[in-house]
Amino acid sequence: PIDWIRDGCMKYWNNKEEDCLAMIKLWGPSDCLQFSMPIHISMPFRHMVSFFWTAYVSFTRGGGEEVEPTKVKRRLSVSGDSA
Repeated sequence: PIDWIRDGCMKYWNNKEEDCLAMIKLWGPSDCLQFSMPIHISMPFRHMVSFFWTAYVSFTRGGGEEVEPTKVKRRLSVSGDSA
């Protein structure tokens, strides 16, 4: 779990400028449009933009390299305790 936190913080730090610029490009105009809409249209619009933003971030930042799972060999004694 500590490695996950370290890896996540490093990815955030390395991508922060590019991601913040992309957020400003999307959410600035999106918010201007949203705040000019009636509330019954505004909320579905916001959710739709949020969905596509999350998909964009997932496709561009998620996944990474394929990691092969390590195989753990374990011997069990007759009683079931690991030996």
